[in-house]
Amino acid sequence: MASVSVVKAEGAKPSSGAYLSGRALYWRGFWSGITGTVVMVIVMLVFNWLFGLETLPDRLQQISIKVLPGQFFEFGIQTFGQAAKPIQLIVITVFLILAGGFLGMLYVRLFGKHSAVAADDPAQPASMFRDGTLWRNALIYAVALWVAFYALIIPLLEKTLASDSIVYRGVGVFGTNYHAHDAGLVGMYSGPVAYSLLTLLMFLSFGLVNAFVFHQDVVATTCAWREQLAASSLAADAPSAPSPSRRRTLRYIAGGIAAVFAAIVAVNAVPEIGLGAAGTNKGTGRPGDAGTNNTPVAQVGPTDTPEPPNSGTPVAGNPTPAAAGTQLSDAGMPSDATSNRSFYHVSKNSQDPVVSRNGWTLSVEGSVDKPYTLTYADLVAMPTIERYLNLSCISNPVGGGLIGAAKWKGIPLASLLQRAGVKSSAQRVIFKAADDYTDSITVETAMHSYNLLATSMNGVDLPDDHGAPARLLIPGIYGMKNVKWLNTIIVSDDGGYKGFWQAQGWDNAAPTRTMSIFYIPQRDSTQPNKPLLIGGIAYAGDRGVSKVEVSADGGQTWNPANLRTPKSPYSWVLWTWPWTPKGAGQYTIQTRATDGKGTLQRSDVTDAYPFGVEAYDTMKVTIAG
Repeated sequence: MASVSVVKAEGAKPSSGAYLSGRALYWRGFWSGITGTVVMVIVMLVFNWLFGLETLPDRLQQISIKVLPGQFFEFGIQTFGQAAKPIQLIVITVFLILAGGFLGMLYVRLFGKHSAVAADDPAQPASMFRDGTLWRNALIYAVALWVAFYALIIPLLEKTLASDSIVYRGVGVFGTNYHAHDAGLVGMYSGPVAYSLLTLLMFLSFGLVNAFVFHQDVVATTCAWREQLAASSLAADAPSAPSPSRRRTLRYIAGGIAAVFAAIVAVNAVPEIGLGAAGTNKGTGRPGDAGTNNTPVAQVGPTDTPEPPNSGTPVAGNPTPAAAGTQLSDAGMPSDATSNRSFYHVSKNSQDPVVSRNGWTLSVEGSVDKPYTLTYADLVAMPTIERYLNLSCISNPVGGGLIGAAKWKGIPLASLLQRAGVKSSAQRVIFKAADDYTDSITVETAMHSYNLLATSMNGVDLPDDHGAPARLLIPGIYGMKNVKWLNTIIVSDDGGYKGFWQAQGWDNAAPTRTMSIFYIPQRDSTQPNKPLLIGGIAYAGDRGVSKVEVSADGGQTWNPANLRTPKSPYSWVLWTWPWTPKGAGQYTIQTRATDGKGTLQRSDVTDAYPFGVEAYDTMKVTIAG
C-alpha cells in the first residue's frame, strides 16, 4: 500500500511506464523553461555589455510601443516620469521569463517522454547523456525557436506594424536591416552575420539549460521515488525521499528567486550598459540644477550670435529681481542652462544608439534639386551659431521636470536646405535617425532662421544620449520632434506625413504650450512665518513670456512676478515673487503665465495626450505657527 500511495501522489503512471504523470512532467518543464530563460536573459545582457547587441526585450519593447495606444506611453511618463521606460523593460523581461516556462512545457510535449523513459530504466538513468539524445533534442529545439522568433514572428510583426518604409523598419529577418542603417554605430556587431550568430547563441543557452535541468529533475525525482518504494517494502519506518509536494514548493521558491534576480539584473543594467530608454535624471533634483556634474556648463553672458530683444524683462512698476534677492534667498532656482548630466532624457528606445563620428554621414535628399551627403568633418566645417534653446517633453506633467535649457552650437537648418535647393512642390521635411525614428515639420517651419542642427551642448561635443553626432533643434515645438542621432533629411511632397509618434495619434504640429513651474520653495514643505521667495521658470516656446503671476490664496487674487531677462527669445524665463504670509496655516500657491502674444495660459488641460498639458502649477506650503 505504501508504494501505491507514493505513485498516486503524482498521479497514475503514464503509458510510457515512467513514475511521473504527464501533469508532473509539464510542471517540471515549466520550471526548467523559466530557468533556461533566466540564463538566456543573463547571456543577452552580457552580449549587450560586450558587443552592444540589442536584446530580445529591447526588440519586443520596440514592437509593444507600436502596438499600444499613445495614451499608454503618456500614462507611463505621467506616472513614473523618466523611470517609465526601464519599468516597461522590466515588465517585458518578466513576461518573457514566464513565456519561457510555457516553452519549457512545449519541450516536454515534444521531447519529454525520452527523459521520462530513460529515468525509468534503473540500469541507465543517464543514458541520454551518453548517446547524445539529450543534446540533440536541445539543439533542435533551440534552433527551431530561434528561427521562429527571428525569421518569422519578429519580422512579421515589424512588417505589419510599419506604416511606411521610413517610419519603422526594424531589424528584419536575422538582422538583415542592420547593415543598411548602422554606418557609424559603435559596436562589434554591425551586420546580419554577427547579429544572427549572437542571437543564436542566446537561444542555444536557453535550449541546453532547459533540457539539462528538466532531464536532471526527472531522473532525480524518479530515482528518489524508486529508493523510497524499495525502502518501504523493507521497513515501514524507512527514511523517505523528499515528497513531491515539498519538491514542488522548493521549485516555486527557486523559480521566484530566479525571476527576481533577472529583474534586479535588468534594473542594474539600465543606467550602466545602455538599456535605459528614458534614462535617469542624475543631477541633484530639478532639471535646472547645474551642479554635481563635471561637464562644462554654459557661461552666463551674451551668445555668439546676437539675439533680438524679448519681452521677458522685469515688469514695469515691480521690484527688480536684484532688490528682492538682497533680502530673500533664491537658493534652489535653476540656472540659465541645465547641465548636460541633469538634462532630461526621453526616447522610444530601450537601448539608445551610440553613433561614432567616424563613418557617420548626413544625407539631404528627396524633393530637392541637388541632393548631397556630408561627413561629420564636412558638417562642423560649415558656419555655426550658438543659441540658448529650451526643450520640453510633450508628456511632461503639470509642474514636471521634463524640461531643460542649454546653450547649443550648430549649423542653421535653413542653410542645409538651401544648399540642396528645395523644390516648389515640397510640403514637409522628414528627419530620420539612426534608431529608425522619424518626425517631420512643414517646409515653412524648417526654413526659419532659428532652427539648428546642433553638434555641441553647453560648450562640449554633443553627448551620446542627447543625439550625437548631430540632432535637430526647432524652438517652439515639443521635444519629440527635435530628432536625435539624425542621419537623413528627406524633403517630401507628402503634406500629411506622420512620424513615429504621430502614427499613434500624437499631435503632428506639437507647438509647446504655455507653462509656469515652481522651483522654490519645495513642494509640500513647512516654512517659517516670515517673508520668503517664491520662484520658478516660465516657458511658451517661440512665443516668449510677457507676464507671470502668482496666487497665494488658491487663485482668488493674482500678483505679478518679477521676470529676469532670458538668455534668448527661445529660452525659459526665470521669475521670482517675494511673499509675506498672513499667518500660520496651509496655503495653496498657484502660478500662471501669459505668452509674448498676450494669451493667458489655460488652467484646465491636464491630459498630455495628444497635445501636451496646459494647467496652473499648484503646490501646498505650510507656514509654521
